[in-house]
Amino acid sequence: NSIEVPLSGDRVETNAIGLDSSAAYYVYDFWADQFVGKFEGTGKIQKTLKPLCCAMLSVRRAQPNPQVISTSRHVLQGWVELADVKWTEKDKTLSGTAKVIGGEPFCITIANNGSKPVLAKAKNGEVKLEQAPEHDLSRLVLERQDNGDCHWLVSYE
Repeated sequence: NSIEVPLSGDRVETNAIGLDSSAAYYVYDFWADQFVGKFEGTGKIQKTLKPLCCAMLSVRRAQPNPQVISTSRHVLQGWVELADVKWTEKDKTLSGTAKVIGGEPFCITIANNGSKPVLAKAKNGEVKLEQAPEHDLSRLVLERQDNGDCHWLVSYE
């Protein structure tokens, strides 16, 4: 079965999400761990589902700077497991704090938005930065031995 959901428009008439038609949005499939795409606000998300299945999509308004678009931890996509996420233009850094479960990799998917990541650091944990070859995305992987907060930072050129 294929579903189609307009990002903007009348919610009652078109079953739209009701977002700003003049903005652009990133869509990431949380359960499939897959980038769906970047859509104009006038666009529609289309998804084919197997019978009795569903999808959990993260929809984030595109920003002019690097930004978090998904995490591997929770369906609320950052509301529970991320804090203090911010872009600092002066330093060209994206940073924040992640709640990491000991012994489990925690992945943060970042849209680079045309900027090139050059360095990743983590306090209270190990960090690895991976580039997605087919999209302007990076994956920040954080790990700790025990449960706790991990302060992270990605620097850009």
